[in-house]
This record gives sequence, C-alpha cells and structure tokens, in this order.
Amino acid sequence: MKYILILVLIFQFSFANEQLTRKIIVSSFNSQKDADFALNIFEENKSTKFKELEENLKFEVIARKSDKFYVISIEAFKDYSQAKLILDEILSNHPDAYINKYTPRSDSKQKETPKKEEKTQNIQTITTRELFEKVEDKKEKEIVQNNVQENKILKIETPKDEEKIENHNLNINNDMEMDNRNYSFIHHSDDSVLFNVKRNLSVYPLIKNSSIIKIEYKDSTATRSSDFVNQLMKEYLAQNVEENSKQLKETIEFIEVQLEKEKKELALAERELELFRSENLLFNIDKKVEQINKQKDELQNELLTIERKQKIFDAMRDSLVKGETVSSSALNDLPIFDTIALLNKERSTQQELSTKYTPSHKSMITISNKIKTLENDIITNIKNIDTSFKETKKGLESQINDLNEEILLLPKLAMTLATLERKFNLKEAIYKDLLLKYNDTSSKYISSKRINRIIDFAQKPETPIKPRMSMILIIGFMVSLLFAFMIVLIKEFFDKYIKRPSDLTSLTKTPYYGYIPFVKSKNYNKLFILDNLASNESESLRRIRSSLDLTVKKDSSRIVLITSTVSNEGKSTFISNLALMFALSNKKTILLGLDLRIPQLHTKFDIKNTNGMSELLSGNIELNDAIQTIKVKDYATSLDVITSGTIPINPAELIENGTIDEILFELRKKYDYILIDSTPVALVPDAIPLLTKVDTTLFVFKSEYSKKEYVRNADELIKKFNLKSVGFILTSVKKKYFEELKYDKNYNLFATKNKY
Repeated sequence: MKYILILVLIFQFSFANEQLTRKIIVSSFNSQKDADFALNIFEENKSTKFKELEENLKFEVIARKSDKFYVISIEAFKDYSQAKLILDEILSNHPDAYINKYTPRSDSKQKETPKKEEKTQNIQTITTRELFEKVEDKKEKEIVQNNVQENKILKIETPKDEEKIENHNLNINNDMEMDNRNYSFIHHSDDSVLFNVKRNLSVYPLIKNSSIIKIEYKDSTATRSSDFVNQLMKEYLAQNVEENSKQLKETIEFIEVQLEKEKKELALAERELELFRSENLLFNIDKKVEQINKQKDELQNELLTIERKQKIFDAMRDSLVKGETVSSSALNDLPIFDTIALLNKERSTQQELSTKYTPSHKSMITISNKIKTLENDIITNIKNIDTSFKETKKGLESQINDLNEEILLLPKLAMTLATLERKFNLKEAIYKDLLLKYNDTSSKYISSKRINRIIDFAQKPETPIKPRMSMILIIGFMVSLLFAFMIVLIKEFFDKYIKRPSDLTSLTKTPYYGYIPFVKSKNYNKLFILDNLASNESESLRRIRSSLDLTVKKDSSRIVLITSTVSNEGKSTFISNLALMFALSNKKTILLGLDLRIPQLHTKFDIKNTNGMSELLSGNIELNDAIQTIKVKDYATSLDVITSGTIPINPAELIENGTIDEILFELRKKYDYILIDSTPVALVPDAIPLLTKVDTTLFVFKSEYSKKEYVRNADELIKKFNLKSVGFILTSVKKKYFEELKYDKNYNLFATKNKY
C-alpha cells in the first residue's frame, strides 16, 4: 500500500511541475494605456534587491491583457518559494499583489475550438477586495435567467400549418436543418434557480483576516460558470457603490438638519443664562451654599461624637449597677478617669482579700464601704455628664436646624439658575455629538466613492474538478483495505481458539517449550519422525528435547509428565515421538502409559496391551514382566514401553495406592528419562496425584482445536499446586501460523546422516 501511495505522489508532483506555472499579479486596469503607464512607474521605483532578484531568477515584468482587464504581471516561476520571495519584496508598495497558479497553453491548443462542451463540473475563481454575502434577488434573477434548466418543460413542435409562436425568443442556427421532429427545453422556476446558485456558489477569504476574497462557482458547463462569476462581480460592484452612497447621503442630510436646529437652540439657551445672571447678580451663590454645607457637616460630626460618648456612659452605668469592672480607656479625657481607676484597683484588692478573709472581717467591710462610696460618686458624675451631653446635643441640633433654614431662605433664583445651566449643558453636548457624527459620516461618504476592484477575472477552465477518477480509485482502495483490516481484526478479537504460538505466549507467563508443525504424512497419528528425520516436525522435537536436556542435572534421571486439558489434543502422539527422539539421542528412555481410561499408547507402536500399568499397579505382575522393548528399524537403538494394560474400574484409586512411587523409584535407577502419558486434567482427576511426583510437567495444546480458556485453566492448576517446572507445547500448527526459518538444506542432510 505504501509503495502505491509513493508512486501516486511522485506522479502528481511530476505532473504538477510540467503543467502548473506561477505568476504574481501586481494590479489590474481597465485599459492597456493605464497598464503601460503603471508599468513605467513600477520600473522606475524598483528597489536594488528587486533588480538583483530579477537578474538572478530571469523573470520579467509585463503589462498584458487578462480576459476583459489589463494587468501588470511578474512571470513565470516554476518554484513557489521563488514567487514568494518576490512577493515579499513588493508587498510594502503593492499590498494587493498575490501569487496565481495557472496551466500554460500551447499554440496548438489555443487554435483548437471544441465542437461540444463536456458536461462536467468546473470551478471558477476570482478575487476582489470586499464582497457582501448576498446580492439582491432581482439582480440574481437577471443573471441566471438565460442559464436555467429544470421543472417546467415547454414542448415546441415544428408547425405544419404555418402556426406562429409568439412571446418566445429562440435563436436557431440558419444552417440547422429543421424537420418534423419534436423539440423541447426545460424552464427552471425562480426558486430552483436560486437554490442551485446558492448551493454551487462559495465565497471565502483568500487568506485568513484578509480583505481579498475568493469566489468559486460550480457548473456543468465551463463557459457558463466563468460568465456567471464575472457578471456577478460586475453587478455587485455597481450595486455596492449605489447602496453605500445612497445610505450615507441620506444620513448626512439628516444630520445637517439636526445640526442647524440644535445650533439655534444652543444659542437661545446661552443668551437666557447670561441675561439671568446679569440681572440677578448670581455669580457666587455656589460658594455660599458650599460654605453652609461645610458648617453643617462639622456640626453633624460633633453631634455624632456626643451620641457615641453618651452610649459609652450608659454602658458604664449598667456595669456599675451589676457590680462589674468598668473600663476607663474610653474616658481618659474626662475627670472621672481617676475615680474609675481607683474603683477598679479597690475591686482587685477586694478579690485578693476575699481569698484570705470572710465577708464579715473588718478589712472586707472597710473596703466594701469604700467601693460603694466610689460607685455612688461615679454614678453621680455620670448623671451630671449625661445632663451635659443632652444639653450639648440639643444645642448642636438647634444650630443644624438654623443652617437648614438658612439654605431654604436662599433666593429661589438659585434654583432657576441651576435649571438654566443644565439646559445649556445638555444642548451643548447634543450639538458636539452631532458635529462628530457629521464629520465621521462625511469621511465615510467620501471613501465610499472608491470602487472595490476586481483583481483577476474568472477564466474558462480547461479541466473539470470532478469526478476525479484517480482520487476516487485511491480512496476506494484505501477504504477497502481498511475495511478488510477491520474484518480481520474483529475476527481475531472474537476468535476463541489457539492457532499460532504467539497466541499461546500472549495468554500466559508459563514457559513455552515449542510447537510441532502439522504432519501431512500417513503416519501423522503414529511415529511420524521415522518418515523423515530431517523434516520440520523432527527438528521441532529436537528443540523440545534440547530444552528438556537443559533443565536436567548431569548424571540424574528425569521424570516428565505429558498431559492436556481435554482429549484429542495429540498428547499420546507427541509423547511417543518425543520418547523415540530421546532414544535416538542414546538416552535410555522408558515410556509409561498411565492413561488407564482411553489407552492409546499401544496403537502408536503396534504392540500388545495385555500386561501393563493397571496390572502392575494392582500387584498382579512384576515390573520386568510389564516392560516391552521396541527396536527401532534401521537404527541401532531401542525404546522401553509399559502400556496401560487392561482398563480397570477404579483407575484413580490404582494410581493413588502408593505403588506408583515404588515403580518410579526403581525406574530412576535404570533410565535417563521416564516419560508418562496421563489423562486430561480437566476431564478426570487421574493425573492430579502425578503432578507432584514428577520433575517436569508438559501441557499439550492443539492448534485450531484448543480454546484460549484451556490455557487459563492450566495456569490456575499450576498456581494451585505450586508447580515449579512446567511448560506448554502446541501441536498440529499449520505452516500459515508460523514463520519457517530459511537455512541451507545441507544442514538437514548432515543431521540425517550423522545425528539422531
């Protein structure tokens, strides 16, 4: 996918370099003469840096015709960075300049005139300084009236009886042969025309926060799209100037009338104010009122101070009545301050003596009388002071009332003077505000005469903007690829079966010993390694054998238990081939069949199953009588096997009767590896007692058969019995689920001849 995208990008880049050229449009004019004159001025004002760039980049500045306008153009630049460098240099003197990208035409293409225009969607662009979003409905209807196509169908038949068709202006080519066939055309309603125009018309700023905007219009006919945009701009400019000037002119006329009216009223108010002041001599009345108010404020503050002190004396009197200690901090400016201090001191002395004497003691009686005398004196003084406060308060209130009366006695002319002054100030503020608005509106009216201009007219496009088949194909391909990826992802997410080794390792932290590839030979359910010792299956068994060798101490015997969670996971086939692989490596190996319920071990080696583990555990035969030695054909090695024997009615009890410990003890003396084929742990409990008697336990899972939950069940069992040496094996793994390492086939050939 990534290579396809790279090719597409390279193709587009190459195509763009060949077809697209950039130019800088400086300004536009209505005539060639104006454009040439402006070009001369531009040449005279070239900066030194611009001249150096012109010499190095080999561009030219020309005045040429662009559709119906004439422009000053700097061209041409293959690289956008070069055009941007020139644009930055001239923007200070020509802020409306911009970079335009166009497709140059060859001479042959300019001479060609297509016979029929393809009905494909085209887009036209044009920029101007300002554009309102709406154009009057009447103007829009006139523009699109000749380009409508919908709703009403008018059928015109070739007249046989020389009937006249009136009120229909049809332009028919004289070279066109008229026959008796029927012709028809579609007439759109006004609403449908407006709807289509608004749907296909787009207006947006060329650059963010820019005064230059861009107009795009989509149409099925290339010529009609360019004509519509150009006519729309012309009508807008005319309407914009007319509407702005009309509104501003009406505003100016209204303000002029109001200015004249307010000017007269302001002059009248000013004359009335001056006449009133001169007749009544009221020039200092404000100062008099201010002086009276100041005296009134001072008297009110003094009155508040007297009221505050009176409240303090009232509180102090209440404290004396209750026998509480009186604070003299607020009365340090009065004569009774010393008396209160003495009272507080005597009360403190009384409290000290009360701890030593009873109230009837002479000292206590003396000091109590003294305190009572002081309290009476203080109360008498407070009453006198209270009387003084009341008299002072009454005097202050009287003075305040006198000042209020004095204010009221001021001449009523002062009120009239204030009214006249307010009237004058109001008229003056209104007049100033109208004068400012008049100046502002006049400036806007003058600036509205400047017409917004069209920088570049719309040109007829050479290629349609849609349908873009390459983009559709790329997007379709990417969507289909994403859809396929999502399907595979969802399928993998909801898949509950183990398929590949990574599925097994991602579900558990238990060591992973290896996998056995899917066996395609006819002996897939027996000793398949004898078919080809250099096969992938044989190499996988060798890796598992090596892993087990690394976990065994030298010169020590190893008991390995092979089990699974459910039946048909390939444990018996796996252990048979693994035992044979140990035997081929000159390891003295014995294989025990402890699957006493569905014995399969004897079928792998095609041997009898008469005397086996069930008879041995029951004590019916001796150990040597149960062992069967198997000679490997074409190889100088042998393997000992004890089959399951007759199926007992109590297999679990036989395994748990203790005889298995004695058997394993004797076998450890003779064999390097003791491999045990047991029952599935999730179905029957036969293998549970063996988990703690063996050195290593291998759990076998089958690809595309074992469920992921089996792995979790096995982990729970391992955790429950605290098994230390445990491993997982995955069998019947198809080639698509594992990556086969590539190496020289000579390694396999050498291994076949020299190593088993």
